[in-house]
Amino acid sequence: MGLFGFIPLPWEAITAKYGGFQTPVMRVTVNNSLFSLVLSLLGFSGSGSIRTDGVSITLNKDAASSATFRILDCYNSELRRFTSNISVGSKISIQLGYGSVLSTVFVGYVDTIGYDFDEHPSLKVTAFDGVKLMMDGGNQERHWKANGFYLQTITEILSRYADICTLSPMNIKPILKTHGHLVQKTNDYNFVKNVLCKYCGRDFVLVGGEGHLYDPMSLGSKLTTLGRGKGLLSFSAAPSYRKVKVCVTGDRLQNIKGESTVKTGDRYKTSMDREQTIVQENVPLLSASDCKEYATRLALDEVRKAQQASGVCVGLPELVPGRCIGVSGLDPNWNDKKYLISSVTHNLGTGGYTTSFQIEGWE
Repeated sequence: MGLFGFIPLPWEAITAKYGGFQTPVMRVTVNNSLFSLVLSLLGFSGSGSIRTDGVSITLNKDAASSATFRILDCYNSELRRFTSNISVGSKISIQLGYGSVLSTVFVGYVDTIGYDFDEHPSLKVTAFDGVKLMMDGGNQERHWKANGFYLQTITEILSRYADICTLSPMNIKPILKTHGHLVQKTNDYNFVKNVLCKYCGRDFVLVGGEGHLYDPMSLGSKLTTLGRGKGLLSFSAAPSYRKVKVCVTGDRLQNIKGESTVKTGDRYKTSMDREQTIVQENVPLLSASDCKEYATRLALDEVRKAQQASGVCVGLPELVPGRCIGVSGLDPNWNDKKYLISSVTHNLGTGGYTTSFQIEGWE
């Protein structure tokens, strides 16, 4: 099993699972009731169904995820009013897939509804996931103890958003040993992801309404390997050279310190061996070894930002931020690596279903 409980599959098995990718389907649920939304130009039909010309879902590892779609034929010209009962604030869930095989890709809430009164009036729906709510909340100052390596604190914060996201029980054992208490001076999302999780040696990502804590040092298994004739439509990479040194100070009185240096490759000449130095002080860690590991994690984070790649493939609902993929048949320098997905955009419309992805780091 890999991150988020998926089972790695060869491309042939994924092709068989989705029947050769012949019939892309989306299904939208609003407030836990099926909101029968079908694509208007792909030959789908159903009693009482509401038409749409497609959906675009963007999932991010380090930001709020969003979904947009239009609702067509929902305006009664005689009564001069829209007949759709979707409203701002409604909980929304979107599944994508092929035929009857669907996966939940997005869970969030309706943030905005645009009313377009043109020749064919329509509604444009924009939804965000729980990260947007976390970014908007929790800005007042709070004091937290280190209960359970901050995991209890993370759980308590996420419980505020339980109607729209839950915390997965998988892989939450912390790595670094923390102490003391922290003062929250930022929003809930930044505090969970960039303070608590980093001090636990974990990262946080919200996928399909479920929050996951995982070890970013280990990229885990590949979801699958894409290539020519195996779903990959395009791929590009643009790595940059970067060398980062991070110095971390824990308890000053006990002189607890640690540092680590990470760079994008070992084949570079010493003349290019210039480094960026990052200093972090007063980090609540209990040992020099934990300070060093924490420094390594921060340095690796920075180096991965210099490893950028992107691609487009046939629509794959399983492609989500935090998972890894492989590529084959391109070039020896790029084959047989594990690529960490940082963001994904699922586009399902009259032209079919494709998934574009951004890569941040590989090994």
